[in-house]
Amino acid sequence: MRSENRPALFAWALYDWAGAPFTTLALTFVLPVYFAQAVVGDATTGQELWSAAVAVSGIAIAIASPVMGVFADVGGRGKAWLLVATMVCIAATTAFWFVGPSPRNAGLAMLLIAIGNFAYVSGVVFNNAALPTLASRERMGRWSGWAWGFGYIGGLAALLLFLLLFALDVAPVRIAGPLAAVWFALFSWPRFVWTPDRPPLREAGLRAGLEALRSSFVELLRRRDVLRFLVANMLYADALVAIFTVGGIYAAGAIGMSLPEVTRFAVALNVAAGAGAFAFSWLDDRIGPRRTILLSLAGLLTSGAAAVLATGRLSFWIAGCALGFFVGPAQSASRSFVARIAPQGRETEYFGLFALSGKATAFIGPVVVAVSTWLSGSQRVGLASLLVLIAAGASMLWRVDEAEAMNAGRS
Repeated sequence: MRSENRPALFAWALYDWAGAPFTTLALTFVLPVYFAQAVVGDATTGQELWSAAVAVSGIAIAIASPVMGVFADVGGRGKAWLLVATMVCIAATTAFWFVGPSPRNAGLAMLLIAIGNFAYVSGVVFNNAALPTLASRERMGRWSGWAWGFGYIGGLAALLLFLLLFALDVAPVRIAGPLAAVWFALFSWPRFVWTPDRPPLREAGLRAGLEALRSSFVELLRRRDVLRFLVANMLYADALVAIFTVGGIYAAGAIGMSLPEVTRFAVALNVAAGAGAFAFSWLDDRIGPRRTILLSLAGLLTSGAAAVLATGRLSFWIAGCALGFFVGPAQSASRSFVARIAPQGRETEYFGLFALSGKATAFIGPVVVAVSTWLSGSQRVGLASLLVLIAAGASMLWRVDEAEAMNAGRS
């Protein structure tokens, strides 16, 4: 096992902690509910519009992430790309303060969440790509799981801070945007100070970058198991994106939770998700990421079905927390899988393809929810449609030969 730079790895993992409030406060639990209830004024319409905004950002990510990944690998300066993405996300989230409780601000809110989500996911691509260069192959699963656990704890801490501010009535609900932005800025700086940047592979240029991108897609046609994994990730990642995008709105509209109740539910969900990410991190290194993901998807199908069928608060809380427990391992082990199969020196490129597989059709999950909700007039039917995507992803992942994919990456 090669030696590890522990301070650099800690700074890398801390980035998950720093960015977590964007997903918990801005993307999932607080601002979506505020958008639906206070800005739009209708839970069902709010779910449709919020899903549409996230879908648009997903399309943009699908187009841009492979290109950014290749150019970062070829020309280096991954930290510079990461810094720009982080600053754009911070700016967009801060600007949510200007989204007042009026329908005329719906367009501004959708624009800001689309820009913020694009920048956040782009930053995640560059941060994820550093894992294989920092951690030993034998401990990638652990570091990925620990970082994901830190992220859930960071989201939990930010939610608790928001609850305190909200309970004291010292600021309106939209303070969640600037709060997430300040948190991101405050805790992301070690990533840029303690973690080394990788030198460029060769001189960066438009021709070199595009040629590398073309070669990557040609290579995927030969690496069938990698391609199957990316398709599987595309399917179940779509579902997870949609679940977390509309989770708060669903809890408020279908279950009847108030905003403080939704926030407390989010706290419990993050506790469960963090516990799952930490618990399964050891399993990832022991049995491999593929089996870890399959176990997580089985748990997601079971708990997701229970959440859809739940009619009371208690049953929904239990099912939701069980679902949260399996979300973290599925995401963390997927990151670990890519880190293990990426050829040396092409990590950002492969994580760009990973983001493509998670975002190229990321709009499908929210669109499926939006269309199903619109056709049925039921939030419950909209959420239930996502279980089909999870099952399809698990079926495709079952066909992946993990050893073959990893051996091809090493060679």
